[in-house]
Amino acid sequence: MNSHEHQSIRNGLQMHRHVLEDNGLVVSVQQDGLQQWQALVADAPTVANWCFRPDRQPDITAGNTLSFLVRDRATGAPAAAIALRLYEAFEDLVDLVESGRMWFSVSRALEVAPPEIYFPDDFPRAQGRIFQLGGLVVWPGFQGKRIGWHLVRMIRWAGFQLFNADHSVGLEMPKMAETHYMPLEYYGYQRVIPVDIDVNSRLDSLAG
Repeated sequence: MNSHEHQSIRNGLQMHRHVLEDNGLVVSVQQDGLQQWQALVADAPTVANWCFRPDRQPDITAGNTLSFLVRDRATGAPAAAIALRLYEAFEDLVDLVESGRMWFSVSRALEVAPPEIYFPDDFPRAQGRIFQLGGLVVWPGFQGKRIGWHLVRMIRWAGFQLFNADHSVGLEMPKMAETHYMPLEYYGYQRVIPVDIDVNSRLDSLAG
């Protein structure tokens, strides 16, 4: 990444932060192994994707994760949160998914059935440093303000700039992924692929 690209990302990050701040919100960046993220979302609406939970993922560290926490400036109440996780041991998206390591720790990945993944023939071979963004929660009192739209772009750009990553992926529940509006238009992914895996008996779709 050259100097111009770094500066463009910084400008974009600042733009999104300023929009949120202009709406009475405060954004903080946490690099604590997702401890504060997990504590914060414990009382939030259900978070289906457990890839970011340090109590279930022993390989999560402060060095391979990042989170943005958003609070109301006036009351200090939580408004939203999102997380990022870099998969340092994998440089191929297909291997990452088919091994089960996107979802599970090493010991757990060996116990579960392999996922069924349907990469289309024209899907590019995504190789290089890969990170997953997710764990997005927007508290009910703050929904409808496009906070998630800003946070997804902020965490994605942070992953490319701060972790020298090549690819970003995320997971969506079927009811969102099947419309394609949320992953493609709202969250800004380029493509969506169905992935069938028994994670609390649910079907996910992989967006990248």
